[in-house]
Amino acid sequence: MGSVTGRVQYVREALSGLRIFSLIAVAAAFAAGPCMEARANPAPAHKTTAKEKPKAAAHHKKSLTAAQRKAAAVAARKKEAARVARVIRAAGPPPPIKKQYDGVASFYSDRQRLASGGRFNPSAMTAAHRSLPFGTKVQVTDKRSGKKVTVTINDRGPFKKGRVIDLSRAAAHALGMGHRGVSNVRVTVLPKKPAVYATATPSKK
Repeated sequence: MGSVTGRVQYVREALSGLRIFSLIAVAAAFAAGPCMEARANPAPAHKTTAKEKPKAAAHHKKSLTAAQRKAAAVAARKKEAARVARVIRAAGPPPPIKKQYDGVASFYSDRQRLASGGRFNPSAMTAAHRSLPFGTKVQVTDKRSGKKVTVTINDRGPFKKGRVIDLSRAAAHALGMGHRGVSNVRVTVLPKKPAVYATATPSKK
């Protein structure tokens, strides 16, 4: 009888031990759950947004010294000069100087540096030509609409095959080609006006 009672007591203690072990295992699983989930689903890395990029660039620019900024500006100018030289070489030799040209006109509006010096003004009645001297006045006639405009050559271009003149934005809109971008035109070189000198007349006494 005693042996039966002992066995029952042993079974009870074993079951009690199993329950305690199960509770400990469940608690451990709950405690490790967030860590395991974090390892399984790591947080995405932060990506620089479009709004943050200018701030980062400005911060980087501020961190440069005066000498570094000067060196960067010189390198940028050299790079731009090399790019322009490549474009000019690819365009081939400029056309000969003559009184009339027929071809395609385009226009540009970026405030860039002019080949004649100074900055380009898109609101001025000017144009770029590959060979005509700076200061030459030409009349541009749109073959489609018949409109005419007089512009002054103060830059070099265009450097694309088939194009004869690059107009300012104001000149292009005056011709009615602003919405088309390009148009077939005739460029006529205007004669220079003779200089008028004032002559002094002797005073009568």
